[in-house]
Amino acid sequence: MDRRGFVILSGVTLTTLLHDWLITEPEIVHAVTGSGRRVSTAMISRIDERVADLQRADDTLGGGDLIGEAEAHLSLVTRLLSENSYTQAQGIRLNAQAADLARMAGWMRFDAGQHAAAQRYFHAALRSAHTSGDRLLGANILAFAAIQQYSVGNPHEADSMIRTAQAAVRGRGTSIVDAMLHARQARALAKAGDARRCYHALNQAVDCLNEGTGDDDPPWTYWVNRAEVDMLTGSCMLDLGDPARAQQKFTEADAGYGPGYVRDHSLYLTRMATAQLQQKDLDRACDSAGQALSLTEHISSTRSTDHIRDFVELLAPYRTEPAARSFLDRARTLLSV
Repeated sequence: MDRRGFVILSGVTLTTLLHDWLITEPEIVHAVTGSGRRVSTAMISRIDERVADLQRADDTLGGGDLIGEAEAHLSLVTRLLSENSYTQAQGIRLNAQAADLARMAGWMRFDAGQHAAAQRYFHAALRSAHTSGDRLLGANILAFAAIQQYSVGNPHEADSMIRTAQAAVRGRGTSIVDAMLHARQARALAKAGDARRCYHALNQAVDCLNEGTGDDDPPWTYWVNRAEVDMLTGSCMLDLGDPARAQQKFTEADAGYGPGYVRDHSLYLTRMATAQLQQKDLDRACDSAGQALSLTEHISSTRSTDHIRDFVELLAPYRTEPAARSFLDRARTLLSV
């Protein structure tokens, strides 16, 4: 894990950052005219297409092989903003694109275990989203930054981020955005051991999801569906010490994952394996972990392989059992564990 320069924001520092983002009015994006070439509408539309393509590719391939492409597009948008001329409406779109690309770059760096770079990108993304005036986009960035926080042992800070996001979109959001935020909050609360609030948040996520999608849903909500919420529910149950119910949720949701979500499928199969192992079902646990291992051969995601390495450690007491030996041999070959 890359922790060089990774200053984990907490306490007063984090509160100040979130408070300022929430209450400060965004700067007005003015039309920019000057010596730079006018940005064309076709160019901005092409960047929108690349943003959408990168999001889908990240689901399938993992972030490791896409970081350079995301950063190159972010650099392009930054240059357009600083060197070219554009209308007010174009400036708003460009700042939103910069926010989304910086969010993706941060997520990809996080997926690669590069936490210092990820945090810097998340902060830059939040500033660009604020400039664009897009509160929903800012809430999405906070939700991804919250994943990093609870993953490195700061669930209360992650909860603060999500509550700030919820306050920002109150009265402006959609049911799908609200469902996503409730589900992410539940993960933070499960990590904090707050079962009561966690299950309340999960129930709210399901209620919002049941309201269905709408024409005003942001395009980045494409991945928010019942399978994803069920998988997050299973993860919460696993964190809260209920592996039997976690396995049931993982099983219910597993069929809902299509071929486009390879990395997430690998992550949740590994969590399913952990739930099965905690119930002493060694053969099924090794089978689930083996499926996850096979998926990691096709993606570049340190986060996914780290999950499998964690499972390898859990297998230590069973290493002489045939199922464990077979899995460990494969893992040793593919992951050098």
